[in-house]
This record gives sequence, structure tokens and C-alpha cells, in this order.
Amino acid sequence: MIKFNYFNGSLSRGFLSLYCGRMIQYIGNGLIVLFIPIYLLINFNGKIELVLLFYLIGHLTYGLFLPLGVQSLNKIGLRKSLIISNFLFAGYFVCLFLLPHQVMGFSLLALLVLMLSRTMFWLPYHTDLAKFTNKASRGKSISLLWATYSLLAVIIPVISGFLIGRFGYTLVFVLAIIIYLSSIAAYVTLPHTQERYSWGYLETFQRFFSRKNKKLVLSNMANGAENAIGIIVWPIFIWQILKGNYLAVGAISSLIVLATIIIQLGIGHFTDKLNKR
Repeated sequence: MIKFNYFNGSLSRGFLSLYCGRMIQYIGNGLIVLFIPIYLLINFNGKIELVLLFYLIGHLTYGLFLPLGVQSLNKIGLRKSLIISNFLFAGYFVCLFLLPHQVMGFSLLALLVLMLSRTMFWLPYHTDLAKFTNKASRGKSISLLWATYSLLAVIIPVISGFLIGRFGYTLVFVLAIIIYLSSIAAYVTLPHTQERYSWGYLETFQRFFSRKNKKLVLSNMANGAENAIGIIVWPIFIWQILKGNYLAVGAISSLIVLATIIIQLGIGHFTDKLNKR
């Protein structure tokens, strides 16, 4: 158990494992994720509608498959699922790396692997995150995750932009895959949890569209739409304005994130004083 004054107590071993694993993933993912829309645009012969379609299919298939796919988590277990998802995410990067050799084939394979990797990762991750965080300081625990992510997001895009501009995408893809896989070492140390997913496929969507969850669903859809603009449209827009200068794209993205770091920890402290809903 490690103590921090900010938390007025201790961080559990489970949370520290999740924190370390997720931050390593952020580093690996951060090396390439900002430039994936640009990479796709180049390989799709400049057709931005195909880039948007790629992301649309990726999210729709994940949403439709998730209630079915998570049934397997009851047999696999949450920790094993997180470990397997790391190999799948690395496989997704491999598919993207091979995209120029067969655009249609590797695009479809990448979407399939991405759907499986998201299914295996996100639900177990959030379940364990809730399990291994103290309710009284959960807001501050989440703020620690996002503050660290924000700090990394200031540094990594500049490094990534420099590497791509100097050496091309190959080196960045290789580094992203190696770093992402190294996060497995953190997830191996996670304590076992016994949580099970009990809803059926149709029941999941019934609850999703229920009146009770209407506000929660709409707010998350709005958040998702905002994120989609930042992840897909923003990099392409800036890249075209800056005439293909990867380093400048990374630097501008870093400067925008920089303004959020100090605020993040304060917001986490503030939310712990309010009703969690």
C-alpha cells in the first residue's frame, strides 16, 4: 500500500496495477493514435469519407457485439481478459502497419481485431477500476489517471510527430507495439475479482434505451461525439493546414492539452464532495 496526502489514505494494489498498466498503454497508444486518421487518409487515397466510415463501422460493430462478447468474460475472467486484450490491441496496430499492402483486406481485419480488443478490455477495466478504488476518493483516483494522461499527452505528440516526420510510420508502429505489450507486466499483478456479467443480449439494450438511463446515455453520446471530432477530424484538419508537417501537428496538440493539467486534479477533488451521479 502506497500513501499519498492527496488521497488522505492509501491506494490499493489493484488500482496501482491498473494505473501502471493504463499509463504504459497511453504511451504506446499515444505514439500513433493522433496520426492514425492521417495515416488512413493517405492509404485511402485522400478520401476522408472512407476514414469516417472506418471509424463509424468500428464503433457500431463494437456497440452491437459488446453485450454478446462480454458473456465470454464470465469464463475467461477479468484479469485474463485484460491481458488478452493487450495482444489484440497490438494486433490492431500490426494490421494498420500492413494496410498499404492490401488496403481493403487489412482494413476489415483491423476492424475485427479492434472490436474484439475493445470488448475484452473496457468492461473488465472499468469493473476493476470501480472495485479497486475507494468510493470516498474515487474522483481523485480518476483525476490522477487523467492528469497523468494529460501530462503524457503534452510530451508524446511532439515526440511522435518528430519520429514520423524524420523516419516515417514504421518506427513509430514498432515502438507502439512493443510498449503496448509491455503493459501486460502490470496487469499480471492484478488481484482476482469475481464479478460476473449477468444481463442477456436483448436485456442489455432494453436497459440502454430505458427511461431511467436516458440522461446518462445522452450525456455519454455527446461526450463520444466530442471525442470523435478530436480524434478523427482535428488531426486531419491541422495536418492539411500545416501542409503535412507532422512535428507541427504534434506540437500544437501538446500545447492544447497543456492547459488542462492543473485543472484536472482540482476537479477530481471537487467531485468527491458532490453526489456521484
